[in-house]
Amino acid sequence: MTDRSTKPVPPAKAVEEYSKARQVNAYNQLVLVYEARHELLQPVRRTVLDWALNGLPLEATALEVGCGCGASLALIAQRGFRAVGIDFSPGMVVTAQEHSGCPVTCVDFIAHTFTEQYDLIFAQAFIHLFPKSEVSGVLRKLQSLARRRVFFSTTINECSREGWEEKDGAVRYRSRYTRRELHELIITTAGSEWSTDSLELADPLNKLWLDVILTRTNPLDHIADSAPSIPLS
Repeated sequence: MTDRSTKPVPPAKAVEEYSKARQVNAYNQLVLVYEARHELLQPVRRTVLDWALNGLPLEATALEVGCGCGASLALIAQRGFRAVGIDFSPGMVVTAQEHSGCPVTCVDFIAHTFTEQYDLIFAQAFIHLFPKSEVSGVLRKLQSLARRRVFFSTTINECSREGWEEKDGAVRYRSRYTRRELHELIITTAGSEWSTDSLELADPLNKLWLDVILTRTNPLDHIADSAPSIPLS
């Protein structure tokens, strides 16, 4: 006899394929949104940087990956770091140059071949812009560029998912991680060569962030004597 009390489970909805061009277009559309929130988010940016930069030598070199409109990049430079930035959105790059006064260029982080390392790699709100299948590779590349420390952050979510989402009128690709997923990712990424630290912090937009520091147990070398060069597009 057939059990009619159990309804068939519908198939899971397929995740629409990631597109870099579509992602870049979305963030070009979001420049004015980010600009409007600049002052609102400055206090939490300063709190994050107090924690993330603690213990690094003055005049260390820093690369901000996915620097957006340059708000954090400007604060990093103001604290004495020799800072440069990259972003894949031409609109964000122009604004970041104006805000920070630092060298900023338009670079596809995944495709670009970097020719130097930096004391600090700063990647705030960056890893969630990629499909989850790619995030381990993204983190490994961030680590490969760091002589001393990597900082990255993303939001903590109740449900795990990924795909295209509407954000302030633009549709962008977003991967959402649970707390458990993120802690597993940290453990997998760190290995024996890196010490880890993390901080949970809420922002004024009611988002809960997990900020993560990976610090090399043995820094690769001393601080470079020359100023950092900006990656060429």
